[in-house]
Amino acid sequence: MTGVDCATTAVNVKLVKVTDPSAPDNSLDAASAGHRLIAVVLRITGASGTTSSDANNSAVLIGANGQTYQTAIGGVAGYTNFNSGDYTVSPGQSSVGAVAFQVPDGVKVSSVQFAGCQYSGTPATWKVR
Repeated sequence: MTGVDCATTAVNVKLVKVTDPSAPDNSLDAASAGHRLIAVVLRITGASGTTSSDANNSAVLIGANGQTYQTAIGGVAGYTNFNSGDYTVSPGQSSVGAVAFQVPDGVKVSSVQFAGCQYSGTPATWKVR
């Protein structure tokens, strides 16, 4: 993974890893036929004040096919989805969680974006190799 970790006046966001494929945390969260789950693990650390937001609404996965994938409903084994995507952090406090994506089999991950950290209107982007 390459890219600049996100730093704003409110939070710092680090892409910890991408797990491809990922197992669902229960049978109801399994990927549909012809798809797989991919987990994007993020560490969100408070920089100033108390910040609350939704990682599921901020994270986007971009496939090598140029398609954008929104978060999947449900979770992946081994990680929480923050609090159903919601996180609250104060200065120095971190929250680690995974955002799940359902992606067609055969589509490689190109990059991950986090819109909660924008530089001149552009989301933070990490390239995935």
